Amino acid sequence: MADRLCRTKALCIGCPVRTECLAHALDHRIEHGVWGGMTERERRALLRRRPTVTSWRRLLETARPARPTAR
Repeated sequence: MADRLCRTKALCIGCPVRTECLAHALDHRIEHGVWGGMTERERRALLRRRPTVTSWRRLLETARPARPTAR
């Protein structure tokens, strides 16, 4: 099971919407699966550590570096 989770999480590493995916799972309290590279257990722990966050999307978008714009 752990190997399967590692492989699943590895798929998220290069995903261009990883941050948005994680924010969606956190904001909507999705309980199952890997979202944005985090398991349900990791997301629950994060939610417990940061109970005052009202918008994970806003927090994560402001915390990440800006993406380069296409020309």
